[in-house]
Amino acid sequence: MGFEMDVFLGDSIIIMYSRFGWMVDARRVFAFMEQKDIASWNSLITGYCQNNMIEDAHVLFKLMPERDAVSWTSMVVGFANRGWMREAIDLFEEMPEKDGVAWAAVISSFIANGDYVNAVRWFCRMSKEGCMPNTVALSCLLSALANLAMVNQGLQAHAYAVNMGWIFDSAVNTSLVTMYAKCGRLAEAHRVFSSIRNPSLIATNSMITAFAQHGLAEDALKLFNRMQYDGQRPNHVTFLGILTACARAGLVQQGYNYFESMRSVYGIEPNPDHYTCMVDLLGRAGFLAEALEMINSMPQKDYADAWAALLRRACLAQW
Repeated sequence: MGFEMDVFLGDSIIIMYSRFGWMVDARRVFAFMEQKDIASWNSLITGYCQNNMIEDAHVLFKLMPERDAVSWTSMVVGFANRGWMREAIDLFEEMPEKDGVAWAAVISSFIANGDYVNAVRWFCRMSKEGCMPNTVALSCLLSALANLAMVNQGLQAHAYAVNMGWIFDSAVNTSLVTMYAKCGRLAEAHRVFSSIRNPSLIATNSMITAFAQHGLAEDALKLFNRMQYDGQRPNHVTFLGILTACARAGLVQQGYNYFESMRSVYGIEPNPDHYTCMVDLLGRAGFLAEALEMINSMPQKDYADAWAALLRRACLAQW
């Protein structure tokens, strides 16, 4: 490079290269910079973590002349995203000052790794140690409670959100819808969902799935039509809910139409779970031969859930 690079320009180029995954170039720019501030170090560490180069990030982290909350949190999240929760926790414990962002990062990492019990425990520890939870931490708590079906604790978390004035926060509301839906509290889920001015796709999917699981196919299909009218584009999860709704209601032709529209209309390739929903739909309606044909048309013919759905319906047909 034949020009002098200031800190702002250097940091910007590091971030750009990192987003493209060009970490060799990002490191080269970092090495070229005569002046580096803490943001320069953080930019490269974050880039390494985002590109799953955790070892390189950790080496750089240990070389830093000084660290701030971003440095520590980036490294904690990097370890956690790799699934190295022990290393993430050990590093978190070493942090000289733990802010709400760092706590939320650890709690969300437990969620990402399916450890919902520890997510709840760490949220409680966060409060006990005097750190005020933020909306991200509360959303993570609600997600954990949803997966643990802890509705009473979820009601307390809802009350806390109201007291904190977070009831109109999109992420919190979406988490509340999911929590109530997974806990079987359909009325509460729908009440929260109806209060959201612009519901996210996650919230809409949660509500469609809740309707489907409670046998309210008409409501699920109405919401599916409304989401498209409002400009939301369905995804894989949306169609799992819709196909489940059709299966529970015995809407064979409609289920077929929705399944076929995934590719033809929305450009979504059905995955094994969608095929399993179709097998269940056909089996429930007594079309066992067609259900077997559906399995044989799957790209992944040895998918256990699909065969289990067929066998379950075949056994029920014998009775």
